[in-house]
Amino acid sequence: MNTTKLLSIIIPAYNVAPYIGKCLDSCLNQDIPHEHYEIIVVDDGSKDDTALVVKQYCNEYPNISYHYQENAGQGVARNVGLSYATGEYIWFVDSDDWIRENCINSLLNYVRKLQLDICLFPVTKVDGERKNIKDDFAHFNEIAYSLDEFAEMGKMTYSPCNYLFLRVLSSSNNICFLSGIYHEDIEFNTRLIMEATRIGHYKSSEGLYYYRYTREGSTMNNRSEPSLRKHILSLFIVLKSMRNTYTQAQGAYKSLLATTHNSLFLTALIPIFETCDLPNKDQLYREYAKEYQFEYLKPKKGLSKVDIMSPFRYSLALTTRLQRTFQSFRALINHTRF
Repeated sequence: MNTTKLLSIIIPAYNVAPYIGKCLDSCLNQDIPHEHYEIIVVDDGSKDDTALVVKQYCNEYPNISYHYQENAGQGVARNVGLSYATGEYIWFVDSDDWIRENCINSLLNYVRKLQLDICLFPVTKVDGERKNIKDDFAHFNEIAYSLDEFAEMGKMTYSPCNYLFLRVLSSSNNICFLSGIYHEDIEFNTRLIMEATRIGHYKSSEGLYYYRYTREGSTMNNRSEPSLRKHILSLFIVLKSMRNTYTQAQGAYKSLLATTHNSLFLTALIPIFETCDLPNKDQLYREYAKEYQFEYLKPKKGLSKVDIMSPFRYSLALTTRLQRTFQSFRALINHTRF
């Protein structure tokens, strides 16, 4: 008997007892039979009642499975989920978010009709009572794009929850999440998308994925000193990995990778440097920049090992907000040998 499912929904969970019921309900309230898809919950060492809540669902719904691991981070939990997955397609859903009811059937029909490796879709950001639909790919037509055609559209998705992908795309290329860091999502995305040959977009007036914008206790809202240090280290690791992917990329996707790399540097790493009050942060940045061989990528000319400053000046022409930070970071970079 063929045990392959149409879809595997993978949910990493950590201390989300108040939220995961809503997440699971949304995944269950769908328009295809439960036996056609599976919901894999990987508990990343929760200390609250997350396990109790999920196991109650498992007792009632055979298509839900629960797996426990000692706390190792969201990336490792997702990798564990991938190792158990049997679905033709994968959808990552975070345990404090939820998906639109009765959307899976039409989404899968669309994906299979166009024979897509990856299918992007709109998301809805939820902040309290406010909801905002975000669709960075609304300008896409309802066709399958090649990798170069996708790259020429000039957009990269930052979250693996914002698309469906063919499981063999990750399994046959040994693509998994980096462990022990934050911001592993974008690094995973850049490697996975590079292997796709048919990329599409599912149009909808509503988001298919509901993203809880703020949650007390979430990783991205933690501003403690250890967390800030891990954010900084993680970003340097992710940026280096993206540069490695850049050396393997070709055509328009190579240029998109450079733009994405630089954008992550300017919008994530620089603001932390600008706003955090970590002791000896200049020394910390210098050490990481040297250890992870930081370089600024030029989309059309490749790597620039010596002329690091000109791309910064170009960015300053676009946003004066970075002026003060740029001066500090230039002084820092000048003390770092590559």
